[in-house]
Amino acid sequence: MEQASMQGGAAGSAYRGRTASIGFAHGPLVRVDAGAGGERVAGTLVEEALALRKAIDLASGQIADLAASAGGEAAQILEFQVALLEDEDLIEAIFASIGEGRPADVAWRSTLDEQIAEYNSAADEYLQARSSDLADLRDRVVHILRGDAGEPLKIPSGGVVCADDLPPSRFLEIDWSGGGGLALLHGSPTSHVA
Repeated sequence: MEQASMQGGAAGSAYRGRTASIGFAHGPLVRVDAGAGGERVAGTLVEEALALRKAIDLASGQIADLAASAGGEAAQILEFQVALLEDEDLIEAIFASIGEGRPADVAWRSTLDEQIAEYNSAADEYLQARSSDLADLRDRVVHILRGDAGEPLKIPSGGVVCADDLPPSRFLEIDWSGGGGLALLHGSPTSHVA
């Protein structure tokens, strides 16, 4: 894995990185954007609550399946996300926000953003590192709510993935068996498990 910072120039773009894992990758460059897509039209309070429940259930199943296939330390990271989806206090607060008239995606995102800010400001480095897991989970559920079923990234064999950041579950969904590489424009070289 490679963490890269972009330097623009008249002749094109150059990347200077910091090695996170020894190796060399040569292959087609695949740019991956992690942002959650377009807008969605909110329904009634009941429809929004049902949409969130379905998105949480789908995300939970996806993450649990990925954890089972990944195993080891990667599975522990993903199990943390599944546990968050089962956190009654967190989920009740989001449903209460929907009950006040907020669309499901807005209620979900704002509640998770608050949690992420708390984790980022914690003195404990472990909690700070877990903020990327929360962002990963936030984005997965928002993608589902906005109509993206969260299908795994399709990367050609030997492809070099370039992303601003690649959340843990998205990294683990990629089939790396054909080789390949990763260049992150942001993020931590220790935020991913090889």
